[in-house]
Amino acid sequence: MINLELYKIFVIVANQKSITNASNILNISQPAVTKHIKNLENLLQTKLFERNNQGTTLTKTGQELYSKLKEPMNTIINIANQYNAVRTINLGSHYTILNKMLSKCFIKFYNQNTDVKINTINMETDKMMDMLTLNELDIVVSKQVDESLCGSKIEYIKLRNI
Repeated sequence: MINLELYKIFVIVANQKSITNASNILNISQPAVTKHIKNLENLLQTKLFERNNQGTTLTKTGQELYSKLKEPMNTIINIANQYNAVRTINLGSHYTILNKMLSKCFIKFYNQNTDVKINTINMETDKMMDMLTLNELDIVVSKQVDESLCGSKIEYIKLRNI
């Protein structure tokens, strides 16, 4: 039987170019992500990533596999999310904005929407915007605006208008 979870983790690590960032998205530990990648490499009997201090890069075989899996895996993830009993919102925000401005809003939201889970990711704006364009985040709360993304499928709402 094919373990789609291994392929899902592979695609997310490849997207992120980082086991640390992938573990944040997946809500599992870094060692667990590493173990899953090693399990997939053992299963396929090939090395998929080169690991270094800056993160991970795909090997040639890894690039070939990623190019074949990226779109189908994203489709499977989206379908699974549609039918999950608990809906998930992936939110990127700077830590201070999340704590100082939005914590009371989240408490109220959770009380009214028990079938929704919010994954929060805290990192620099550029990385969050990259994840937003890759559909790995649903919402980004940031003081900065990436003008290059204006007019795309991304909608900007000023915080004072929320």
